[in-house]
Amino acid sequence: MYDLLHGANQGYSGANAQQDTASPRARERARESADLCSYSNENGLKISDKPNADVILEWRGDDMITCIILNGGSSSGKTSIAAALQNLLPEPWLRFSIDDLIDAMPSSLLASSDGVGIGSDGAVRPGAAFRRLESAWMQGIAAMIHGGAPVIIDEVFLTGIEGRQRWEWVLANLAVLWVGVHCDAEVAAQREQRRPDRVRGMAEHQAATVHVGMTYDVTVDTTHRSSEDCARSIVQRIEANTMRRHV
Repeated sequence: MYDLLHGANQGYSGANAQQDTASPRARERARESADLCSYSNENGLKISDKPNADVILEWRGDDMITCIILNGGSSSGKTSIAAALQNLLPEPWLRFSIDDLIDAMPSSLLASSDGVGIGSDGAVRPGAAFRRLESAWMQGIAAMIHGGAPVIIDEVFLTGIEGRQRWEWVLANLAVLWVGVHCDAEVAAQREQRRPDRVRGMAEHQAATVHVGMTYDVTVDTTHRSSEDCARSIVQRIEANTMRRHV
């Protein structure tokens, strides 16, 4: 990621300067991200290390939101909400989910202890190789946002706060809207039964555990609300943030 952003920064000078169409804010964020990655390289930090509060660049509440992270258990309705957001938001947003990463992995990895282990109770246990690939995937998404593509991320924080901290480190100098997607465990389990690609027990196991210790900018509950209605609540929060930027 550092090489990519460093190369982009080099492109702002010399012969490539005439071709640069990025906004000043986008260039500033690219430089900030390169500085963060440089700090990480020089100090031997990994994406899973505890973030250094002196290095992370906090976003102001009036910054333009360029990333939405939806955290919720399996079958809670995150994917439907993300699709609804793409239809409601005025600008085009990309959408990625942790399932996209898993689908991109070789089946041999998923069947090993280094991949993703799923217990009989539906509990998911990520292995070391999965974590390495996940870290690279996360950095790739951050690079796309820095490049000007706002992104909606459909996530499941299986390890609770630790999972969120990894995203906070990667997206440290970006304005992120954190959304908690709740759903009653029984309702989620009923939805799970109608989905042949889901392991029984996963929805019930994750319904509450993924939210332990979390704080959110917006919370929605799909138990009795439609995905579109939940998405509208999220858009209203984004619009309120945008209005503050123009006051």
